[in-house]
Amino acid sequence: MSSRSPSPRVNKDVLSLLIQKSFREYASRQGLISMESRKILAYLEDLAFRLGVEIVYEKLGEEEFPARGGLCKVKGAYKIFVDRSETIEGQIKILACALSSFNTEDVYILPFIRGILNKAQGSSE
Repeated sequence: MSSRSPSPRVNKDVLSLLIQKSFREYASRQGLISMESRKILAYLEDLAFRLGVEIVYEKLGEEEFPARGGLCKVKGAYKIFVDRSETIEGQIKILACALSSFNTEDVYILPFIRGILNKAQGSSE
């Protein structure tokens, strides 16, 4: 009998559910009925700007090599590539996963957005 521990990686569907659940819980606790996905995306884009990370929206991937986006370093500068055909929720997941790898302790971030980043960081370990 082998004692394999489960993989700490969480698939993208689980991350999506965590973000949605986190949003619903936060919204109900704060009395916020609609902090729209576009607003969340805008907060994440602003955070990237404040961290000096460029976001590049492009058509990515092919059928043979599907790519939705992610963080990379090009000539010493960090960039987050996002497939422009992704849904807003998909773009949020990509940005959250990428931005969660940066030290943001000294940056003011709305508690709800910080929660999204923390959940994304936990799912990418």
